[in-house]
Amino acid sequence: MLVGGNSALALAMTVLSNLLGILIKLIILQYLQVIRDSSKSVAEYVDRNRRSFSMISAILLGLVSLL
Repeated sequence: MLVGGNSALALAMTVLSNLLGILIKLIILQYLQVIRDSSKSVAEYVDRNRRSFSMISAILLGLVSLL
């Protein structure tokens, strides 16, 4: 409030951006699941490299706080 900002607008923008991020993530995950289910070679590749995908996922999750 010291600089005269609109706190209601800031809260609304934060909530909307979080909801948009959740929706986009769900759409992407569904799309990737369809690709994995429709292609046996992709499913086998993911299953063989599960540890690498898990490590990459953990690293990317840790980088979220830097954004």
